[in-house]
Amino acid sequence: RPAPPPKAILDAVLYEPDLWQDDLEKKIPPAIPTYLEDREYLSTPNGLLFNELQKSPQGLMRSLSDLLELALEMDTGRYSPSTGPIILYVVRTLVRVEGFMLYLIKHHEWDSGEALNGTGYKAFVRGLEINDEQYKILSSKREELRYVLSEQVFPML
Repeated sequence: RPAPPPKAILDAVLYEPDLWQDDLEKKIPPAIPTYLEDREYLSTPNGLLFNELQKSPQGLMRSLSDLLELALEMDTGRYSPSTGPIILYVVRTLVRVEGFMLYLIKHHEWDSGEALNGTGYKAFVRGLEINDEQYKILSSKREELRYVLSEQVFPML
């Protein structure tokens, strides 16, 4: 059986929801690393990407920014069949991650105290809460990403 292409691996890692966390409280594992014994400790209520954006956005965004920088360096000034699909895939990935970031940002900005449960980010969803510090980090990283996409990537396309 042939190995999956790198794009499929990256998509699986970023967007795979993995194990669902049923409990409201997360149990602390008796030993670390725990993934060898019981993967239940690695479960999340909303998927791995939301979890990473909430808990450690700096590492994820640094890696994605590096990926974008490398893709931008591949630009020759016109379309090339060897580099074009790579650049487009990286841009598509970053725009998708930006959508996850915007969901968390808008959910935090939503005044849930005066509203009924709605749809999209205006809904009460367990596990999507972020604090003000996380909000500042996500907003800042999202603005940086949007600037690069708007000022460098869009003109290139």
